[in-house]
Amino acid sequence: MKQCLAVLLLCGWSALAQAAWQAQVRDTVADHDLHRARAQVEAVLRARPDDPAARLWQARIDALLNDHALSRARFDALLADYPEDVDIRFASAQQYAWQGNTDAALDELAVARSLAPDYASVWAFELQVLQARARDTRDPAHVSAYARRHREARERVPEVAEAWPEEALPPFSWRRRRVLDIGYEEDYLSGDRDDWRGADIGLQWQDSRDRLWYTRARHTRRFDQDDMEGNLGVYLPMGRQRQLQLDATYSDTARIRPQWSAYAGFYWMPHPRWGVQPGMRRTHYEDSDSTTASLLTEHYRGQWRYAYTFFFTRLDGGGTAPAHVLDARRYYRDTSHVGAAVGIGKDIESLPTGELVTDVLGVSVFGEHFLDPDWSVTWRLGWTEQGDLYERSGWRLGLRYRF
Repeated sequence: MKQCLAVLLLCGWSALAQAAWQAQVRDTVADHDLHRARAQVEAVLRARPDDPAARLWQARIDALLNDHALSRARFDALLADYPEDVDIRFASAQQYAWQGNTDAALDELAVARSLAPDYASVWAFELQVLQARARDTRDPAHVSAYARRHREARERVPEVAEAWPEEALPPFSWRRRRVLDIGYEEDYLSGDRDDWRGADIGLQWQDSRDRLWYTRARHTRRFDQDDMEGNLGVYLPMGRQRQLQLDATYSDTARIRPQWSAYAGFYWMPHPRWGVQPGMRRTHYEDSDSTTASLLTEHYRGQWRYAYTFFFTRLDGGGTAPAHVLDARRYYRDTSHVGAAVGIGKDIESLPTGELVTDVLGVSVFGEHFLDPDWSVTWRLGWTEQGDLYERSGWRLGLRYRF
């Protein structure tokens, strides 16, 4: 009797220990500290090299760290040892999807569904993958595949089907796809220099193919001169987590603003929380032309977004000017945010007397606060030191309406 009790206690203790380390790893992953989570799993594997739960966590974390080749090798080894383990099949399908291999992900999900026909998470993830593929490709066959699987889910797991739309491509509606934006700003310069003022009005809209268009008109007054400038741009989806941005400006007066400029940038998210956007802008003034290369890198962590942008400007037939901008913002109430930015670098300008290169340092705080789902207020406070020429402090206030 005592031996049976000891065995039961040992089994219970083993189960508690197993649950404890997995809960610890789960919490660490939720905190986005993936390297620490990997170390926690490796500690378990040193004691129990063949522990299937630890091996599964190891493969998952490798996938989250974007090491898909190593993760795939680990999943293949797990599936060779446990071909009918539905949790391993499900996690393997997730890795394929994160890697961008939709067909392989759907094959794995089909096997997982056959092993556990009522597994709600498998059905939900399959609908997610099918919907994403249909929306990315807009292929009628893929749209039909989603609708067919949704009908099957309604029969098998109705609670999952209720959480997903019946059609992958919902009927197009203009509701809240358009945003009207107006703003006013003032900057105050040191010395006896006149203040700067500006006002703008913009409109953006998203069409039925999820292309985001925008246009803006700006009035600027600086150094006792007035300027009008128009702006037109578009974000073009290029598949999952990729988009092309095209932007152009034009000023008929071109006293302050460039006569025209054109920009092209390609945004890509190689990882769910990381994004990069290289870009190039060509700018034409009446007396000079320049080219600016830029590279944006951003990272999302919980409610925070961090970004760094590098700019490198070359004046045609002249010198160069690098610049750096760091940006951090925190989101609250889902979409409202507050942030701060620091910029440091050089500014280059062509004058009749030659080139003028100045050191620039700027800081700003900014944000957007939603009053309700349709209305929000935008704001900015900033300070800039333009070499030995002047210091500038200013503010901007804007109002946005979604309709």
